[in-house]
Amino acid sequence: MELYCIQSQDGKFYKPTGMNGRGPRWQDNLSSAKFYNKIGPVKAQVTFWANENPEFGTPKILKFTLKPEDAEILDMEEYVRKGNEKREKVKAERKIARLDCERKRLEAEIKKSTERLNSLK
Repeated sequence: MELYCIQSQDGKFYKPTGMNGRGPRWQDNLSSAKFYNKIGPVKAQVTFWANENPEFGTPKILKFTLKPEDAEILDMEEYVRKGNEKREKVKAERKIARLDCERKRLEAEIKKSTERLNSLK
């Protein structure tokens, strides 16, 4: 798999800010840069910056090649188990709260019915 990013002549990396975006377009660190998985949009950005800002210079394209055999495998079983435990705990707490509310409602209904029965005697 290949990833591409754009580097300016002064060593900064491109990050689009979006429509009416705020903030700097050129970042100092690579981790803040926008990575593309296709070369076409990268070439279009380079052409834009070279044509619209000739004093800026033509940016460079950095190509990164990722190999599946170099990938680090992350074991997610512990993460999933903790998430499931948390979800089950929240579910149980909600059930307890719902049943407590239902119990209070039934107790009030029993009290009301008892008072009505006593008033009919």
